Amino acid sequence: MVEAGNRPQSADVDSDMTVNASPADGHGSGTLLAESVLDRRYRLIGVLSSRGPVTLWRGDDTVLTRPVAVRVVEHVDDDPARRDAAQSLLQAAVSSGRLVHPGAASTYDATVTNTENGQVSYVITEWVDGRTLRQLVEDQPLRPDQASAVVLGAARVIAAAHERGLRHGGLRPGDVIVSGHGTVKVIDLEVGAVLAGIDGTAPVDTPTDADAAATDVSALGGLLYAALTGCWPLPGDTGLPPAPYGTYGRLQSPRQLNHAVPRDLDAITMAALSGEEAGTEPITTAAELIAELEAVTPVEALHATGLMTFGDEPSDTEAMTGYEGYGPDTSNLPSTAGFAAPDQDEYDRYGYNDYDDGYQDSGRYRDGYPADAQDDRRYGRGYQDEGYPPAQRGYASGAGSGGTGPRAGSRAAVQGRSGGSGRRPMVIVIALAVVIIITLAVVLALKLGGGGGNGAQNGPSASPTASTATAIDASKFGITAFDPSPGDGSENDNLLPNLKDGNPATQWTTSKYNVQTSGAQFGGLGKKGVGFKIQLSQPAHVSSVVITIGTIGPIDLELHAAAANGDSIAAFPIVGRAQTGQANQQVTFQVPPNQATAQYWVVWLTKLPLDPDDATKTKGSIAEIKFLS
Repeated sequence: MVEAGNRPQSADVDSDMTVNASPADGHGSGTLLAESVLDRRYRLIGVLSSRGPVTLWRGDDTVLTRPVAVRVVEHVDDDPARRDAAQSLLQAAVSSGRLVHPGAASTYDATVTNTENGQVSYVITEWVDGRTLRQLVEDQPLRPDQASAVVLGAARVIAAAHERGLRHGGLRPGDVIVSGHGTVKVIDLEVGAVLAGIDGTAPVDTPTDADAAATDVSALGGLLYAALTGCWPLPGDTGLPPAPYGTYGRLQSPRQLNHAVPRDLDAITMAALSGEEAGTEPITTAAELIAELEAVTPVEALHATGLMTFGDEPSDTEAMTGYEGYGPDTSNLPSTAGFAAPDQDEYDRYGYNDYDDGYQDSGRYRDGYPADAQDDRRYGRGYQDEGYPPAQRGYASGAGSGGTGPRAGSRAAVQGRSGGSGRRPMVIVIALAVVIIITLAVVLALKLGGGGGNGAQNGPSASPTASTATAIDASKFGITAFDPSPGDGSENDNLLPNLKDGNPATQWTTSKYNVQTSGAQFGGLGKKGVGFKIQLSQPAHVSSVVITIGTIGPIDLELHAAAANGDSIAAFPIVGRAQTGQANQQVTFQVPPNQATAQYWVVWLTKLPLDPDDATKTKGSIAEIKFLS
């Protein structure tokens, strides 16, 4: 615990609080007010969230002129539960201070002070500017390489904590923050367990060190699952939709929900969550998870947590806002713009140039995961690691030295036994494979085209997929608007028949929504999207869905499906990853072959263009939809 002697001296701590301010936006049930100052140093700006008796404030350190996060427990009416929570919070904060790590939010102060209204326990921690993992996946999942890199950064923090006998205890998507420069930070080490206990999501029995570590590893698997799918697979409310379960009550893997997920990353995720779900031995330590992720993350030298830039906002625009740990948007609170923003450090130079374009073309990094993710060598830990030697993946000391090394069966493990990096042989093998594939493709093309001899067809021949796919009769499915709460349930319903009339000149349009200066979609009404729902006559295997954008574009859209009907988008797992369709163009969603039959399909629009007739409104249009089986 930090003693009062480490803070500015005061004659009487009872007068160290200013109480002549107004309540903080109606939040909180205690006696503290906005603009209160604790111990003549920490000014409380506004309440962000409350979990039981623990209230989180945004604050200023008036001595060091920096923003801080302040967790407060007021000892109201000598409530024993509050005192227990305060004691647990302080002990957890003091314990977390034993870890100094660039990826862990720092603990600055933890103590008890007297005020004219009674005692107050508080913890001062680093204020982290950025967006939480939950915020990043609200609209669409991350790319596989982004997901693995973010969780890898978090896993390194958790592994360092475990080495010091510490834990997180309540790791959720809101506890991992990616700054505007791409640095990954984990907040609430040790404190997370206290908050989980308050929420009732912590284990009833006191966990052993091994149990606590296993809980953190499982949570890391949950973070990876959430990053890849946008769903949360573990108990507890995180603000994300719950992960779907299959026919036999088994958790659906990330690859079942998002076909862009590579097989190796899919297997790692399920092994971290539960070996039983993955059909393989579980990943039980954070160090083991690090080794697995480093073997598949397409970055040649991933030595630090700074990696990527998500979006164009500067690092101080979404400071710890809008998620379960740090509460609602704080844009209405006093600004901390006067604090200097962190300079771009060495880690930022080779990261992503922006969210959409991926890695800079600097030659430092490899291409990453293929779009179709169909390389079966990467399944069951047969990683396609492009010949990276184990030393470059950051494995702990090798076999015989106490390190875990790569998992058995991985390419890294085989390579480690044979000795040498294998970089040059791997390049040669890849080059030969490319030549062979091109040769086979030419031969196959000649055969399909008749080889140019007698009987050759004029023009290109149709692919087997195109020739065998048949369209589902539009008369056999119905279309209804899908505008779940907070929407009103309708969306130009009278225009929906245009979607299946076979005439691209007719179209369905969304309602008009006011343009928001904040950039929020759908008029700032809190809606995440809008669209329409198709009900087939019976559950069917669909190979692809072709959507023709109308005259108003571009539009960001997703494809969802389920065997049963539902009232919210969470009831329909993602089948097609978000795509952007330009006006008057077709967008094709390829449905994975292993996708279960589904009767209910939702086309979900998440971003609309400006209305060409009214620049103060947004509006989108879809002309046709076609299902191929």
